[in-house]
Amino acid sequence: MKECKIEWIDAIPETWAECRIKNVVHPQEKEVYSTDEIITCFRDGIVTLRKNRREDGFTVSFTENGYHGVDIGDLVIHGMDAFAGAIGCSDSRGKTTPVVHVCSTVGNNRYFMYFLRSMAYGNILMDLSNGVRIRSSDYRNFAKLGVFGALLPPLDEQNEIVSYLDTKCAEIDALIFAKQRLLAELETYKKSVIYEYVTGKKEAPVCP
Repeated sequence: MKECKIEWIDAIPETWAECRIKNVVHPQEKEVYSTDEIITCFRDGIVTLRKNRREDGFTVSFTENGYHGVDIGDLVIHGMDAFAGAIGCSDSRGKTTPVVHVCSTVGNNRYFMYFLRSMAYGNILMDLSNGVRIRSSDYRNFAKLGVFGALLPPLDEQNEIVSYLDTKCAEIDALIFAKQRLLAELETYKKSVIYEYVTGKKEAPVCP
């Protein structure tokens, strides 16, 4: 290990390099096609077609000025919601608003996704940002994000990190889904019990 100059990191492996985000993550301006649909970068890190999650609750733009294309696998960073984890790799082709940065990287896009999200979850992006509203960050100008420090492991280690985190996160998501399903079943059972006793279909036991 060796000392790290990035203020929120103590030490890093000797084979890793330090640099600025702007040196390894590069915003792209991609063409928008007539068949492209809206892609949204959600705060849980999912980047997908809006219709795949929900359609309600969004502000609709009628002009779509400044929209740019997104390809599958692109690193996507939301300029206003990055602090909350709205950073991910797109699973779809489409178009997105100019407040979102569509990026390529010098290595594994998913490694840099995890690195940036670790900054979000550690409140680094929040603490270093000048937000325009409560609990927000303002990185619509990519240069404000690009000046922060980044870690650059060798590519094979980037791939190992991505493989490990993809597997672990999938396991955690599966556990969360199972618990949510169980809670839903218990909620349904609770409502059923209340209904049956209130309507007289079942009688409460008489206390001695």
